[in-house]
Amino acid sequence: MRIRTEREDGVIVSTVRLRCFAWYGNYETAVSIDKMPWKILEGYDTEEQAVKGHEKYENMSKEDLENLDCIG
Repeated sequence: MRIRTEREDGVIVSTVRLRCFAWYGNYETAVSIDKMPWKILEGYDTEEQAVKGHEKYENMSKEDLENLDCIG
């Protein structure tokens, strides 16, 4: 599974199923803002959780995403 949202404001939100190094769960959502390095925002155990998490982050404002603490 892979979901990728590229927004016009320079935000990319990506949620993937991990095959290895699944430290935060089987799925992770990460964000890159204005081509900066990726920030891992949240890990999930199930695909359903991952889809909901991705939707949550893709609907956040750029400012709110910039101010989030990352887990990795």
